[in-house]
Amino acid sequence: MKKLREVAVFLRMASRPVPRVTRMMAVARGAGLEAKFIGAHRDRNLPSHDEWEGFPITRVGLPFPLLNGKRPWLYLRALASCNRGFFRQLRLERPRIVHASDIETFPASYLYRMTSKSRLVYNIHDNLAQRYALPSIIKKLLNVVEGIAVVLSDGATVPEEFRRAALPTWCHSRVRVIPNVPAENDRAPPPPLENTRIRIFYGGWLDRQRGLTALLQLSKEPDFDVRIAGEGSQDIVAEIERCKTATFLGFLRSSDVIEETRRCHFVPVLYDPSREINRFAASNKLAEAMAIGRPVLMNEELEAAKAMAGLNCVINTKYKDAGLAADRLREMIAAPNIYSDACAEARRYYEEVYSWEKVKFDSKVLLLGCRGI
Repeated sequence: MKKLREVAVFLRMASRPVPRVTRMMAVARGAGLEAKFIGAHRDRNLPSHDEWEGFPITRVGLPFPLLNGKRPWLYLRALASCNRGFFRQLRLERPRIVHASDIETFPASYLYRMTSKSRLVYNIHDNLAQRYALPSIIKKLLNVVEGIAVVLSDGATVPEEFRRAALPTWCHSRVRVIPNVPAENDRAPPPPLENTRIRIFYGGWLDRQRGLTALLQLSKEPDFDVRIAGEGSQDIVAEIERCKTATFLGFLRSSDVIEETRRCHFVPVLYDPSREINRFAASNKLAEAMAIGRPVLMNEELEAAKAMAGLNCVINTKYKDAGLAADRLREMIAAPNIYSDACAEARRYYEEVYSWEKVKFDSKVLLLGCRGI
């Protein structure tokens, strides 16, 4: 292979980089590397070459829709097609650093590493063994597979300590905890009530297991303004668009997500606990809400909710009751001092728990190893 270039390539089975990947790409660019994203064709209307948040995007493999766990054979076929495309594109780009998101992108990444002298960083967004309701012996085998991927990489990252603890103990030393922290983290004052309406903003993956039913239920309250952004399967997007009481914003850039967060009163952080991976969610929405200084509506079954027990900036609810929380949100808004104190407490929590400067430094160390640090 020809000499490697000062390029960092970021792989993910998605059409665009999620905020966590975008931030890592910004760190790579700040370190003097050219940062590129290689993803999949999750929407037939998207071109093979594109740009997102100032970064070039290349999409490879056969087009396949957002499946939400359905049609596994189509997913496996697309997985093989994408990895062939990933490997061919890596050979063309000749990057010095490959950042592989989740196990789906690992085969092509590792094969490229074996045929070059590149550095491979493994970013675990969702622990493999926690994703599906499978027999315990299979889940243990999947956890071993992910542990092997960690050991075969030059470094790995998870967003929370409880995600590292779920991995095999023999790979923990190679896993760095790097929280989901927005770079745009200026606190914003609480927004005024516009026409006495309470604004709720959700920006993320569109899935019925992420509180979608509760949000649509809350949108029917006459004094609520529910705004939803993100991407998901066509049937879910169509359901949101049919709901005349909610506003669908499509897929937003990170800067627009932050702006919508600034303009809202509450951020929902809701995950159906019947699925194991949901209980271990390390949500971008939570970090963004705390950074801007906004209270969150969060279901109490989450590990993150347990860590934030007792905080006034968290309105706890059982997941099944989240759509009935309107009166509790109204009560907080009706007492301006209580609401403003909750906003201030959210920001204090961000300053105590999160640090963008530390995240930026740790991300740079993970990407580059000791080089340039």
